[in-house]
Amino acid sequence: MVKSQLAIRYAHHVRDATPQTYIFWVHASTPPRFNEAYRGLADRLELSGRLDPKADVLRLVSNWLCDETNGQWTMIVDNVDKVETFFPSRRQGQESAPASLAAYLPQSRNGSILITSRSKDAAARLAGGYHNIKEVLAMDESQGLQLLHNKLSATSIEEVAAVELLRTLDCMPLAITRAAAYINRRARMTIAGYLSEFRANDKRRESLLNRDAGDLRRDESASNSVVTTWQISFERIRQERPSAAELLSLMSFFNPQGIPERTLRRHNRTVARVGGLDDEGEADCMFNEDIDTLLAYSLVATTADNDVCEIVS
Repeated sequence: MVKSQLAIRYAHHVRDATPQTYIFWVHASTPPRFNEAYRGLADRLELSGRLDPKADVLRLVSNWLCDETNGQWTMIVDNVDKVETFFPSRRQGQESAPASLAAYLPQSRNGSILITSRSKDAAARLAGGYHNIKEVLAMDESQGLQLLHNKLSATSIEEVAAVELLRTLDCMPLAITRAAAYINRRARMTIAGYLSEFRANDKRRESLLNRDAGDLRRDESASNSVVTTWQISFERIRQERPSAAELLSLMSFFNPQGIPERTLRRHNRTVARVGGLDDEGEADCMFNEDIDTLLAYSLVATTADNDVCEIVS
């Protein structure tokens, strides 16, 4: 599942929907966050042996989840953006790879696991294949308008200005939420006024998108800034595959909705030749892998006939 705005603050929240039915929320952006979340679950469930310094708390929680007598449960494993979090690879100098956290995600008939991720590759690895992924598509205008209605304190809104704002923000949920928060805290601010400020200049636009007002319901380590949230994905791509990050940087100079793939591919071949790679076939393979990486992070999309690319907001 592609990343959506699902985070809440406390990883160890346990809510009873009905007697012996549980919902668990586990933040899993890093191994320490996953460990912290499971320790929180152990405390809330009051698992025997959890206070023993030598106890394998992850195994205690996993065993409890596998025990059908404990009832039905659903677990949301949130922010799994890196495969290495659950499937660490052996590094140079290590005799063996670190323990896999995936072993603590139980396969149980009495429970189900929902994984949220920006990376299709990470989601597919944990979900057992790409066919088990459900992509969260971009909001349409009607959904964006409903979100804006829900977030604004005013009982009525300027419909024309609201639609124009949604189009300007590309219906991004986080951008809409941040805009509403900014409008709410300024008594005389209107949607049209915010739109005017947003369009004033690049510096003002960046300032508004970079605002992080905070939200107690979200993971305290997660940014509420649109710019920062995008930068996180970009930095992860740059670490994972620098050439894909460079390709995305190049694409940013084009109209985001109509980038000819042949132009990108031709540029990639030129760069490869300058770097000493004369094999066009190998250069094309590298280009395809770069595009696949950007597609996996849902930062770009391709048309049905794959001859035009676009940057996804």
